[in-house]
Amino acid sequence: NNHPSGRISSHASEKYLSSMTRCKSRLLVVVALAACAALGLWQVSSKPQEEAPLEPGAPAQGHRGTLPAFKLGPIEHLKALSASEEQTLEDGKLVLRQEEDPTRGKGLAIRDMAATPDDVMEELLDFSNYKKKVAMCSKSVVYGTKKLKGGKEQVKVEMSSTIIPGFSFNCFFDHTVDRKGHSMIWSLDYDRRSDVDDIKGMWYVAPHPTKEGWSRVYYQIDMRLRYRVPGVLYRALSRSSLSSAVSWVKDYSEKRAEKHR
Repeated sequence: NNHPSGRISSHASEKYLSSMTRCKSRLLVVVALAACAALGLWQVSSKPQEEAPLEPGAPAQGHRGTLPAFKLGPIEHLKALSASEEQTLEDGKLVLRQEEDPTRGKGLAIRDMAATPDDVMEELLDFSNYKKKVAMCSKSVVYGTKKLKGGKEQVKVEMSSTIIPGFSFNCFFDHTVDRKGHSMIWSLDYDRRSDVDDIKGMWYVAPHPTKEGWSRVYYQIDMRLRYRVPGVLYRALSRSSLSSAVSWVKDYSEKRAEKHR
């Protein structure tokens, strides 16, 4: 279409594709949930599997973590990017690595962003506005902050995410932030009761290796639900979580960067 009204700028095309990717990710989760429920693999409205009563003095979550903790970045023992992965990033797309484990959902997302590491970190730490920016986030409230050694910070946030009508997760997160190191790790706040058994995550924002003013962003998650679910659902949930999180961070970080260019 050569008519001016039919032309779409590369920037607009990228935004459209990003939006379509997020929609596809959400649709994948909904389809997986519906399929599992229909097949009797998992009941959306069922109660969690039976749990032993909490022992006196035990944390509200019932444990202090069942998954390994992430460390502040850079990522240790990171496998070098392949030539195809490098090309994927150069094409402005997401590199996604997922681990095969039927008992949890774990993966790594990598994305190049036209924003500095400081811009990206500012968006990641804008917790109070997550509800306005993050798809399916229906609540995000900071309920605790604390200065830590070495200039690091602790930020505790209550968040709710509505996956489909009538089904949502409410979780209490404990973040450790290293602004200078452009990294953040988080886990559940085990002194409060969350709707998942355990979940941990890590962000690391590195300067782009070749593009000045750009960043290469790494995001890892590891999750385990309270419900028995098939491995395919864990894979769908982790894929959706990784891709949607990196997409909104990219969109808003690049908008922030544009303001001071």
